[in-house]
Amino acid sequence: MKTILIIGILALLLSACVQVEQPVEKFKIGVISPMTGSQAVYGGWTQKGGSLALENLDNVELIYEDSKCDPKEGLSAFNKLADADDVKAIVSTDCSSPAVAYATAGNERGILVLVSGSVVPAIADIGDYVFRVRYTAEDDAATIMKLAAENSWKKPAIIYQETDGGISYLKELEKRMPVSFVAKESYVLTSTDYRTELTKIKNANPDVLLVFTQGDLGSTMLRQIKEVGITVPLVSSGTNFPPKIVEASGDAAEGLYATFAMFDTGGYDKGDEFKNSYKSKFGEEPNYFIATTYDAINIVANAAKECGNDIGCMRQSIAQIKNYSGLSSTITFDERGELVGTKMGIKQVKDGKFMIV
Repeated sequence: MKTILIIGILALLLSACVQVEQPVEKFKIGVISPMTGSQAVYGGWTQKGGSLALENLDNVELIYEDSKCDPKEGLSAFNKLADADDVKAIVSTDCSSPAVAYATAGNERGILVLVSGSVVPAIADIGDYVFRVRYTAEDDAATIMKLAAENSWKKPAIIYQETDGGISYLKELEKRMPVSFVAKESYVLTSTDYRTELTKIKNANPDVLLVFTQGDLGSTMLRQIKEVGITVPLVSSGTNFPPKIVEASGDAAEGLYATFAMFDTGGYDKGDEFKNSYKSKFGEEPNYFIATTYDAINIVANAAKECGNDIGCMRQSIAQIKNYSGLSSTITFDERGELVGTKMGIKQVKDGKFMIV
C-alpha cells in the first residue's frame, strides 16, 4: 500500500509539471472573390495574396467563398460566413456589385469589410465598418482626363460593362469631360462578342476609345477591337489589363494606355521588393490585386492581435491607420474609410509590355 501511495504521489507531481499546450484559437477572416466564371482570374489572384499573407501570420484563418461576380451569390457567401462560420471580418477582392451588397450587410451587422477590389464611389458611403485599400473609379477618371487634355482628344467613345463598376467609370468620366461621348456602348458581364457594339463605335468616328472590361475577357475585347478596324488610341484602367491579359492579347494590346498607382511605379521600395521576390518564386509578374489582398488580410490580422475578438476595438484600430507600409501602397484611411494620398500615373504597352509614360 505504501508503494502504491508513493507511485500515486509521483504521478500527480509529474502531471503537474507537464504543461499541456492548448491550441491557439485563430481569428477567422472570410475572403470573398469570384472563384469561378468569367472573372475567376480575380479569385486566383485573391488566393495567391491570401497564401502569401499566411506565410507570415499565425493568428488568422482564411475561409474562402465564391461570389461568381454576382450580387446574389456574393450575399449568400457573406451570410454563410457570418452565420455558419461566425466570421467577424471580410476581405473582398470582388466585382463592385456583390461587394456593395455584402459590404452594406456587413456594416449593418457590425462585421468589418475591407474592400480590395471594387472601384465604385458607393463603397465610401456605406458606413463605419467598411474600408477600401485600393484606388477608385474617381481616381482613374481624373487621371484619364489629364491624359485626354494632353492629347487634345475631342471625340471620345466608350465601351463598358453593365455592372456597378462599369457604370461608375462612365459617370465619373462624364462628370469631368468638357465634351460628350460620340458613342456609348455597353455589354452584359457574360458577353464574349462585342463586335456589334464596336462597329457602332467605329461608325461614330471617335478619336479615342475608353475600354472598361475585366477578367479574362480583356484580351477578347482587344482582339475584336482590332478585328473591326478601330485604330484610334485605347485607354483603360490598369487593373482591367494586368500583364497576363496584355500578353494574351498579343499585338492587339500594342499602344494601349492605362492608369496605374504606386504599386506599378517602379519607385516604391516595398512594392519593388515584393515584385522581385514574387517573380523569383512564381516565375511571373505579380499584380495589384495580389498586393491589395495581402495588405487587407494583414491589416485585419494586426488589428486582431491588438484587440482580440473585440470588433469595435478592431474597427477603431483600422480607422486610425496612418502611413501603413503595404505592398500595394502606403495606406492611410480618411474618415470614410477611403484610401488617401493615392498617386496615379499613365503607362502604355510598348513591345508587349507596359512602360511608364
